[in-house]
Amino acid sequence: MMTFNEFAKAVKAMIEKKLKGVTVVANEVEKNNGLKLHGFTIQNGETNVAPCIYLDCYFEKYQLGEMDIADAVDQIVKVYEEHRPMHSLDVSLFTDFSNARDKVRARLVNTRMNEELLEKIPHREFLDLSLIYCVEYTCEKTEGIASIRITNDHISMWGVSEEDLYQLVQENMKANDQSMISNLADVLKSMAPRMDMEIDDELDTSVIPMYILTNKSKINGVVEIINENNLRRMSDTFDEDFYILPSSTHEVIMVPANGDNNSESLAAMVKEVNDTQVLPNEILSYHVYKYERQSGKLLIAA
Repeated sequence: MMTFNEFAKAVKAMIEKKLKGVTVVANEVEKNNGLKLHGFTIQNGETNVAPCIYLDCYFEKYQLGEMDIADAVDQIVKVYEEHRPMHSLDVSLFTDFSNARDKVRARLVNTRMNEELLEKIPHREFLDLSLIYCVEYTCEKTEGIASIRITNDHISMWGVSEEDLYQLVQENMKANDQSMISNLADVLKSMAPRMDMEIDDELDTSVIPMYILTNKSKINGVVEIINENNLRRMSDTFDEDFYILPSSTHEVIMVPANGDNNSESLAAMVKEVNDTQVLPNEILSYHVYKYERQSGKLLIAA
């Protein structure tokens, strides 16, 4: 059985043999919550960008005997062919801040779990979380959205501050509102046909006073809690204070802060879900938050 380094070396050689004229470069990428993944970028010399294809999942299958090296190479090549860019990326998107400013977006990450990463990037503390920044752009081939994390080197080159980025995020969120709030009853009804569940079409949303906040892509959607309009909207819906439960980095759940719910039991539920259901790099927090309707403040409740 090969070690990871031996596996990576063999895969690299086979890819370069299979795809004539490419250069395979090994990378270690720091993801959320301290997770580090190992991958290859396959450069063909025709464009200035290349997808990073992570090896960790292929090596795991190799160790389990579910895949041999040749199978891994075939799958990596297939992913490369499906996702390789057909055009170069306009580097002025990153060298000229005027081209990047309307594409600046934010993410929320756990401060304690990302201490090493936060030393390298501009950020702003938000409760037990930190707001970090990225530039989003559209992938022409897949029409999906990709992003590049903004680092301290970027803002030094641009001559801007973290405060500038924060103000831009606020402006861009208002100009292009991506927030999405759904009642759990509506979510269950939409899932029923796919999950072979029977849900009463007449189910009243008031029966399940639980709402999900995310964005339209449902990826990294928890950043929508920094949008005060979303919080005020939910306080009007509940007509009282409410709790926010971090489901993952992609969404939060909001429930009324009444006698049926208490912060300690909700925090215990969040811990159980994080420890058993959420991927380590998608955990947002073990805390429960509370929005106070009268003061308009968001606090850590438990």
